[in-house]
Amino acid sequence: MSNLSNGQDKEIKITPDGINHLVISVENKSSMEIYDLAKGAVLKMFDNPKNNIKVDEAGKLLRFSGFRKFKGSLGSEGIYDYTCELEFRDNRYKISFYDVFLDKGIKRTYNDLFNKEGELRKMEFYKTLHSNFTTMINDVNDLLKNEILKTSSDDKW
Repeated sequence: MSNLSNGQDKEIKITPDGINHLVISVENKSSMEIYDLAKGAVLKMFDNPKNNIKVDEAGKLLRFSGFRKFKGSLGSEGIYDYTCELEFRDNRYKISFYDVFLDKGIKRTYNDLFNKEGELRKMEFYKTLHSNFTTMINDVNDLLKNEILKTSSDDKW
């Protein structure tokens, strides 16, 4: 899997080359401060976060797994799974997603979305799957980013 980013991206995209990562700038914060904010957000995201957090290296790395249930258009049910990794540096962090898949009896990964020519498959199922994968990982990204970048009302004069 390629994990591409050109530094210009504002959202995470799924392409035939892989899932890009993003580097988010956080002004005047140490890697430890950013880590603390991110971990606080992750703890709020899950009912039992100890089961979701897979790697926890204070100030350096936080990796967690999550899922989202869905109902299909014909009443079928499934679960979208993902693993998110956050790496921390002073004034920035990197967010990456791995192991993004749909578990609906038959496991479908982002690789299944594209044909041999690298084009999104034409069946509506794959278009919906691509849209749902993209929405899910960007929702997680937005939630984390909003928690990390928010400033408290006490900081404003």
